[in-house]
Amino acid sequence: MKKTSAILALLLALGSFSLASGQYDFALRQFRDDMKAMGYHILAVSSLSVRPIFSDQYQNYTWGFNEIGLTCPAGNPGSIDFVGPISLPDGAVIKKVIALYYDNNAAADIEIMMGRLYATDLTEPASMVEFTSEGKGNQDNLRKFSSSNILNPTIDNSYVYVLSVSLDSSTDLDVVFRGFWIAYE
Repeated sequence: MKKTSAILALLLALGSFSLASGQYDFALRQFRDDMKAMGYHILAVSSLSVRPIFSDQYQNYTWGFNEIGLTCPAGNPGSIDFVGPISLPDGAVIKKVIALYYDNNAAADIEIMMGRLYATDLTEPASMVEFTSEGKGNQDNLRKFSSSNILNPTIDNSYVYVLSVSLDSSTDLDVVFRGFWIAYE
């Protein structure tokens, strides 16, 4: 039974059949179909792909997944930063990005950024596209951020590409990162 529960929790985190996000799963399928009809490819970056940036700063923090995605539960001293790799073919051109998130807490926010940095200098990435929920108000549903305004949209694999997510500590379901999708040709 534990194995079945673990598999079910993983599938829910991936969004395979989450009832809370049915309308957005449909919207993502429509986005995927529209982008494919235009000849674009899609790369999905799941909330399971990002991990905390390990440092002494986060040694006492907790984080995890609920039925919507990645969350940073109440009780942490502040926000926690996550990072994950993005792998696209050299020369690909990013046309559009979409991020799904949940923010139902006026005092807590989420920041999402896709960036690139030199492989030999793994410091702060240069932003290609970014988003914050600050000032967007709180709503009790999943929300979507999308943009076609990408800085340096042509992939040059002499850089390392990353997705950075910063979650403020809040009640488990108040601030959640669901996923990030990239349409490219």
